[in-house]
Amino acid sequence: MELSTSHAGAFSRASTRTYTLEASFSTPSFLETSWRRGIVKGTQWSNALREHSSPLTTEGAADPTGKMEVFMKKMEFKVRCVRECLLREGRVFTVRGYNMCSEYVEVDGVGACFRKNVVEVRTKEDLLKFLRWSGFTTVDEWWKAIEFFCAGRRKWLYHVFIRNRLGE
Repeated sequence: MELSTSHAGAFSRASTRTYTLEASFSTPSFLETSWRRGIVKGTQWSNALREHSSPLTTEGAADPTGKMEVFMKKMEFKVRCVRECLLREGRVFTVRGYNMCSEYVEVDGVGACFRKNVVEVRTKEDLLKFLRWSGFTTVDEWWKAIEFFCAGRRKWLYHVFIRNRLGE
């Protein structure tokens, strides 16, 4: 599945980018399968599934060529070492104080990424096997940053990997 970027259309805010998914979207079963597996989420996907029992058209979400515009949520990386790890390795494990579904997200300066919800984090020992791709050098350093941003809230680990770099 390929993602290509373009400027936002008439239905989106000026700061939002739209991405075109190019794949075999000729039947709703592909969308339904992708949606149920957590590959794609959002109201436009579920609406398309509910409203169409035949191959989707441009009104539904995808055109006959298999292209679909998807409006992505944004994800920020304020800690420099984490952002650099994502750019260098093409993936990073990050902990956030919110529980979100697995979905495509836009990362400013990086491009389209896929954010996969991995597990709820309860202790810093839960992070040991993910340290290599966190951007941090020690678990204590990572945990200190997590406590700063999450401030006592529940925490979830996400695997974020680049699907389409800006400019490619």
